[in-house]
Amino acid sequence: MDDLKNSILFLLMYIFAIFGIAQIDFVEKNLINFDSTFFILVALAVFSALILVPLTYISFYQFLFVWAVVYSIVRLVYWQNTANHSLELIILEFVLVDISAGLAYDIGRQTKHVNKLLDELTTITYPNRTLDLRTAGDRINTELTRSRRYHRPLSLMVIQLGKDDKKPKGNDDALQRDVLNRFSAARVGHVVNDQVRETDLILRDSNNRFILICPETEYEYSTKLADRISKTVAETVGTQVQWGAASFPDEALTFDDLLKKAVARINLVVLEPIQEKAETKTII
Repeated sequence: MDDLKNSILFLLMYIFAIFGIAQIDFVEKNLINFDSTFFILVALAVFSALILVPLTYISFYQFLFVWAVVYSIVRLVYWQNTANHSLELIILEFVLVDISAGLAYDIGRQTKHVNKLLDELTTITYPNRTLDLRTAGDRINTELTRSRRYHRPLSLMVIQLGKDDKKPKGNDDALQRDVLNRFSAARVGHVVNDQVRETDLILRDSNNRFILICPETEYEYSTKLADRISKTVAETVGTQVQWGAASFPDEALTFDDLLKKAVARINLVVLEPIQEKAETKTII
């Protein structure tokens, strides 16, 4: 955490230094006459790193190369129609944009590392066999292919944590809420793991929703299982969950359609429908 705070502080000092140098006057003119587009590129480089790096696997050098290309394209397309820049200023702006991207990348990388540590901590505290939806495509394909080939039923359930009105107070609301949500989701995953069969597939998406794929399971049994899970979660975790289910092949034939159907049923049965768009993934 100290490294993350130091990286943020260093990036802020760097940005303030750039803006400060641009305001220094030398004989009634700015010491360095940066173009306004340069400041926009610096801002975009920083924001893109903070947003994209924690969510992707792009390497440090790949990210710097991308912004080198972006600067070059903007320089050729836009600045060739404006006042001429000296070669020294062009090189300086190029270097400063890439340094901004590199410093922001370090913050994004450390943020990703902190998120990974929190996920590992919650998994160790509440062990379960939940898989990430983004990396479970082969397992999902296998279950659907088996059910399709042998004409066997399959059910899909979506289980999500209900809205919690007990929010932490103080300056650390967002951080505390994030940590609490992670541990609540892990505890729910632990309960789900204990309730389902070994042959059932437990997935979790980026919105902390649990997606259960239950082979050889009719819709009626899946609703009973979901109801039992919701009661167990309420008793052991002290939180409410919302759920919806759909069956293959009676209601849908693909994972996407099953997921949409189950999420739609959540909207029908809860008092406060979820507002976020369901994450879908085309797997046939």
